[in-house]
Amino acid sequence: LSFCLGLQGACCHIDTACSAGLSAVCLVRNALYLRQCMSSIVLGVNLMLTGHVHRAFALAGMTSVDGKCFTLDARANGFVRAEACGAAYLQCNHAGDEEVSRSYILAASVRSDGKSASLTAPNGQSQCKLIATAHSTAGISAEMLALEEMHGTG
Repeated sequence: LSFCLGLQGACCHIDTACSAGLSAVCLVRNALYLRQCMSSIVLGVNLMLTGHVHRAFALAGMTSVDGKCFTLDARANGFVRAEACGAAYLQCNHAGDEEVSRSYILAASVRSDGKSASLTAPNGQSQCKLIATAHSTAGISAEMLALEEMHGTG
């Protein structure tokens, strides 16, 4: 993509399964904060081009038998695959800029769950620490937030 468009600077592919888009946002947000770049385009794409992956996930018991995803709910019994594409243009907010930003990413955090009951089972303590890290980095409490975005597999 960088070659075709003549773009310069960092260009990377991130494969963290279904959290790749938010992982990319985290990397870009931190690069902007550290002034390693002044702007960036973040893209997240998931295409289901063949059925063999879905069959393998279903046979492994990873997908929901109900066809519904109940993230953060006791009814959760697997995830639901879907195609999606999302993009965002992120840039540094400079003091004195006349252009008003519509939103700010105060913090972004990424964390692996580590050891849990099974490979696909969530680790609640690890996920709570992830959210606490993001709040601490932003310097705010949960009550002060207007919006909090997260990835959650059912």
